[in-house]
Amino acid sequence: MTNEVLRLHAGELVEVRSLREILSTLDSDGTLDRLPFMPEMKEFCGNRFRVHGRADRTCVEHHKARGMNHTVWLEEVRCDGNSHDGCKVGCLIFWKEAWLKRANGQMVEGKVEDGDLPIPTKTKDASLGRYICQSSELHLATYRLGVWGNAKSYLQDLLFGNLTLGEFIKTIFIYVDTKIRTRSWKEECGTLLGDLKKTPNESLNLQPGEWVEVKSPEEIATTLDSLGRNKGLLFAKDLLENCGKRYRVLERLDKAINERNGEMLTINNTVKLEGATCNGMCRRGCARNGFHYWREIWLKRVNGPGTIAETEISAIAEV
Repeated sequence: MTNEVLRLHAGELVEVRSLREILSTLDSDGTLDRLPFMPEMKEFCGNRFRVHGRADRTCVEHHKARGMNHTVWLEEVRCDGNSHDGCKVGCLIFWKEAWLKRANGQMVEGKVEDGDLPIPTKTKDASLGRYICQSSELHLATYRLGVWGNAKSYLQDLLFGNLTLGEFIKTIFIYVDTKIRTRSWKEECGTLLGDLKKTPNESLNLQPGEWVEVKSPEEIATTLDSLGRNKGLLFAKDLLENCGKRYRVLERLDKAINERNGEMLTINNTVKLEGATCNGMCRRGCARNGFHYWREIWLKRVNGPGTIAETEISAIAEV
């Protein structure tokens, strides 16, 4: 099978091809254009999803935005990390268009089960002690955009529905404003800066389903060092919009594959929150939609919707 070009738009309904079809597109390393087809992706074969956005331009950790050809993300189709020792990052999976087809007709009944077919993709390089996944190989599976490539990718965002006109204008404004006002990486990526040499730690032992409120910028700043970090984790400027808002805890984030080198990191006192994902506005409109990481020291427990706070209970009792 060739690397089919579908030119998919955001919102289109697609069907993931059968595993047998997808395997025919892969090289001996289990990749297409150096992008791995991971074991976690097998469960989605034969299912239908809507296109979340195109990956013509994507953020890559420790690199500027980079380009990718004929690749999309599907709505909330994320890696569960089960084949990578339980990594909890929850990345939105990249899908080559060759692995998809437009879902114009009815689902085919009685498909041949091929879930037991072996996948050649390695999940770990034992000799180097590093994990292999789409995230760890993303720099290799993308290319430098350059001036023209960046301009073209922004136009594609409008053409293929990654960004509305309003979002497009906002993204360009943020990008230009950042370039004019900032002169260092610290200023560009870390809006909140503290003055601590050693940052504090706090454990709330938050569990999935609990409700929390993100503390104010002033409170969070007291937990950060001069680079805007707490125990090495950056409080990035796009997290500011979450301050004062309430969210449910999605899960604890205790293991994460480092996108830069494939190393498995052990993380303490950190969670992911439902719906608290990157909107890309501060990442040149990138639609990768990654989860933000939240130190528990940046959060406080609260009662969820429909519950009565302790202070309200006391007031009722007094009446």
